[in-house]
Amino acid sequence: MQPTNSEKPTELTMWWPDPSAFHDLHVTDTEDGWDFSAPAGTECADWIVYWSQDEEHHKFFQNEFKKILIKQVEFILEQHGQNQTVGDQQGDYPEQAQEDTAGAVS
Repeated sequence: MQPTNSEKPTELTMWWPDPSAFHDLHVTDTEDGWDFSAPAGTECADWIVYWSQDEEHHKFFQNEFKKILIKQVEFILEQHGQNQTVGDQQGDYPEQAQEDTAGAVS
């Protein structure tokens, strides 16, 4: 569950919705990256709003999301017998997470 303002840690800690909540997550591939959205009142919507609330949260989310994607790609490559490390491809694919009008991280 997300921290409230009174529980806000001095350093950000990544948190994720319950895995079952991801069925509410909508991901749209855009020219600038991905747009995340979820129906209002859902756990995923709260997660998106939390990580979109300001630049600090947004940047932290971008970095953590990129790390988890790279970790997943490396896991998949390992499962297929390819022992490759996926480096930070930021120079080739700059992160483009942005907030849309509904406050969604993209």
